[in-house]
Formats: sequence, structure tokens, C-alpha cells
Amino acid sequence: MPLKELERISKFLRPFEFDIIKVSGGEPTIHPQFGEICDKLKELFPAHAYQLATNGCLLEKFLDHLEVFGQIELSRYPGRNDSTFSHLTELKLPGLQSYTKEDCYEMEDVNKESNLNKTSIYKSCKWTYIKKIVQSRIYPCCIIFGQSIRQNIDRNEVSVPIDENWRENLTKINLEPYCKYCFVNVDTRSRFRLAHKLCQNVRSLFPLLNP
Repeated sequence: MPLKELERISKFLRPFEFDIIKVSGGEPTIHPQFGEICDKLKELFPAHAYQLATNGCLLEKFLDHLEVFGQIELSRYPGRNDSTFSHLTELKLPGLQSYTKEDCYEMEDVNKESNLNKTSIYKSCKWTYIKKIVQSRIYPCCIIFGQSIRQNIDRNEVSVPIDENWRENLTKINLEPYCKYCFVNVDTRSRFRLAHKLCQNVRSLFPLLNP
């Protein structure tokens, strides 16, 4: 999303409506306005904390724009970005956390159908307190966007445009049928539903900065 569009949707989000804002991708640093967006992030979307997920390949170009982020998740892909990863870790950037991602190693099988015989899945799932924004639409959970691509789900069925009515419209979405086919194995016992209720005040917004 261009900066102008982020400025537009910011008018429909309340200050501190989301505790944490995480900027992810794709790779967010390839966005042509990435530096400008970082500089205006606090002004546009007031929150308690800001995070960035990146592979680091272009990160050094933006060192003067990263102050907003209390946490930077740097992903290492062995054999692909080793030199970049090593160099950035040597810089000891504030809040830098590194992760190594091996192909086909400890990866979730995203094609699993983990909840076919369960009920109250959405209310019990820990991931529903994280919302996701992609192309000016907000999704009621951070998993359903990827699931909609893999399963060819109409995005109009699982997300709403960000406008003055987005909160009300989001409550009208019924994700339960899609939760049955989600790879996340949700424990629907009552104590997990209670945990879900307790964490409702720790919601996060994940704006994807696609060019």
C-alpha cells in the first residue's frame, strides 16, 4: 500500500486500538516508500510497540529510519542471505532478534485439516487476537489471509474494507467453517476459551507493506 493509502485508512483506526503494530511482507524494505512510512508510523498508527519482520537484504539502507521499531525480526535463510545476516548481527541494532529458517525443517503442514470434528474453534484459537491488514482490507485473524490464497477463498467472505463501518462489519464474518480446515490445531477445551478472552486486550495489527 502506498503511503497515501495508509494515511487514508489511519483515519478509521483509533489511537492505541492495537497494542502492537508489526510491519511485515513479503519483504517490507522493498516498498518504494519504506523509509517515509517508518518515519510516520507513530503519527499514523499510535500504538504501544512496533515490530519489523525482514530478511535484512536492504535493511542497512534504512538505518536512520528504524528508531520506531522496538523489535526487528531478522530471518536467516541458510545459503541465501548468510553474509547479510552476519553483517547485520555484527551491527548490534537495538531490538534485533534473529531467526534461522530451514527449508522443509520444522515447518507447519499448511494443508492439514486439523479441526474437522471440533466446535467453537474461532473462539478458542489464540491467533484470533491478531488482525491482519492487506491491501486496505482487515482480516479477523492473522491465519485466514494465507489460507484464503491456498484454498481459493473469496477475500470478501473473510475480510472487510477499512472504512467507518469496519468494526461492525468484521463482527459479521463467520470464520468457523474455515477454521475447520485450518492447519492450526486448536484445543477447544473451556480453559483455552478462557485464555482467549483474557488476551483480547493484546490485539495486534499486521499491515503488509506491499508496493
